[in-house]
Amino acid sequence: MNLQHLRAIFFDIGGTLSHSRIGTPYRVLKMVKVLQDMGYIIDENKALEIFKRTRDSLRESIKDIDIEINIRYLIGNFLVRLGIRERVPILIDKLYDAYREAANEDRYLEPDAKEVIRTLKEKGFYIGIISNASDYKLVVDLLVKEGLFNLVDSLAVSSITVWKKPRKEIFEYALSQINVKPKEAAHVGNNLKRDVLGAKEIGMVAVWKVNDAEAVKELNETGIKPDIIIYRLSDLLDFL
Repeated sequence: MNLQHLRAIFFDIGGTLSHSRIGTPYRVLKMVKVLQDMGYIIDENKALEIFKRTRDSLRESIKDIDIEINIRYLIGNFLVRLGIRERVPILIDKLYDAYREAANEDRYLEPDAKEVIRTLKEKGFYIGIISNASDYKLVVDLLVKEGLFNLVDSLAVSSITVWKKPRKEIFEYALSQINVKPKEAAHVGNNLKRDVLGAKEIGMVAVWKVNDAEAVKELNETGIKPDIIIYRLSDLLDFL
């Protein structure tokens, strides 16, 4: 596929540029430690179960409209389900800080992510991020930590846009920041529906990053057809 007309390359974050070693259990553990230090008697395993149930319930309530649940809202509901209703505003901030610290400790980049982004930047491409994430700061934290933030020209995070991929609004917001037309941009992501279908429906080149062989089965199940399939981020450079 000829991609010489492209001016911008956008990337998804979770599952594409970065991954978590432990994920939700570690973040909940950090929050529980804060509550325990404040004198609350909280069982870690029960707290994890309640957090997941709270998250899943909120997601289920909005699954058909693709809007984001802000992490502070999730934490507030988590506290209520734990039976904690005093000092909730203060506790939300304290738990959010713990959650953010855990997330920053837990996440790591794909091995070739920095090289690919820096190479594309040197080639003259705009670099963008389009991420379904419950907190904008967590996305910025990762990019700053890895020395990539100053290379990013466009940043669209669903906690800011409200709309999540595959909704066109989050893609349009990302493109508007650099005044690039959809046909002049590619989006790289690991999720067929959110990343590939979302990009194709707005007219962007859709690049699917496959993380494991089992994921390929989704092609036949969904009928979604990526424009390009890659197995490593560095494979993208072969097309550009």
